[in-house]
Amino acid sequence: MLTRRSLLLSAGSLPLFSISSRANVLQARDGDQTRELQRAIADADKRGGVVQLGPGRFETSVLTIKNDVSIIGVPGATHLHAPAGGKIFSIRQAKRVTIQGVSFSAVGEKGNILTAEGIPWLAIEDCSFAGGEAGMRVASCAGRIANNQFQFHEKIAVQSIDSKGFRITGNRISDIGNAGIQVWQTNAGEDGSLITENHISRIASKDGGNGQNGNGINVFKAGNVTVANNRISDCAFSGIRNNSGPNGVITGNSISRCNEVALFVEFNHEGSVVADNLIETVAHGISIANSDVGGRLTQCTGNVIRNIKGVDPIGIPLGGGILADADIIIANNMIDKADLYGIRLGWGPYGRNMQAASNIMMECRRGIEFSAVAKGPYIITDNIISGATEGAIVGMDHDKVITSDFGKGTEAAPDFAQIAGNVIRS
Repeated sequence: MLTRRSLLLSAGSLPLFSISSRANVLQARDGDQTRELQRAIADADKRGGVVQLGPGRFETSVLTIKNDVSIIGVPGATHLHAPAGGKIFSIRQAKRVTIQGVSFSAVGEKGNILTAEGIPWLAIEDCSFAGGEAGMRVASCAGRIANNQFQFHEKIAVQSIDSKGFRITGNRISDIGNAGIQVWQTNAGEDGSLITENHISRIASKDGGNGQNGNGINVFKAGNVTVANNRISDCAFSGIRNNSGPNGVITGNSISRCNEVALFVEFNHEGSVVADNLIETVAHGISIANSDVGGRLTQCTGNVIRNIKGVDPIGIPLGGGILADADIIIANNMIDKADLYGIRLGWGPYGRNMQAASNIMMECRRGIEFSAVAKGPYIITDNIISGATEGAIVGMDHDKVITSDFGKGTEAAPDFAQIAGNVIRS
């Protein structure tokens, strides 16, 4: 007897839905399949908006997506290859595009494997990209770039320009010519992207320069971007570089073996939080700079910085823990074994409204430097400084010490500096 209970039980044993039958799965075969793939994309509406690709190698040239579509492959088994150059997907005019489980590869060093422009929802997930000039370059899009792998791109893994809030998360990026992830705005303004939990390593600077290349994550003019919980190592310049991105949050990242400043916040970056990052074995720890062009208003707290020594790629000696020059709180950081100094407050004529409180510095050549030329004001209180061989707390003119060591307590601090409650050990 067919009862309500037996009907429910039998229904529960059936699949809720099926994307397509095997007859609707596009199969790989020998030779160029560009026309076949393009036809399947154009006719996707007849398949419920889905193009399902079977396992195997599909050779193709440029494919254009202009309609809403989901392209679904078999992760690790569906492979789209461009033997004549880097370009595979050009996406424009559509409102919603998803690509999942597809491996992309390209011969040569030119062409972006995937480009997209003006897509309100673009989701690229569980894919892999190798070769070509770039893995992805997207403009004026929003959506998610998640759990992909990017390798061996001549220029860049992921570039997003004029985004409307991307989530870039869980990607593995390695062996890239110039940059791992770039989130840029043409004109300074809100972007809102979240760059989280990515693994980024071995980023070179093939095109040279003084910092525009060679970075794991680069934010440029993009406001309200969060960079959190990423693992970044072996970058020619910086692990994370925020250039003129206001209201940025950089927190919980682990950065190792970078040849310049590991974490750089520069130019007009007004309003930033730099907190709880781990930085080790780099040429310089954290730099929060350029008050002369509007860089100001930062909280730098809870970071652990260790084993800091080296020169930058153009030969300038580095080796500092934290450098800053305006409107900043530097508190509760730990700095161990910095070749030059633990904390530097100000530089030459730049140094304004700065507090260094409750930090611990161990085995730094100088503990805390402050620019005695800029005249602050500075508050330097309740820090622990041990093993500073050339002064615990000293006033500077650029890179030259021009005062006695105020850490010794034998001389009164200047009227623009409050120095109190610090514990100094040899």
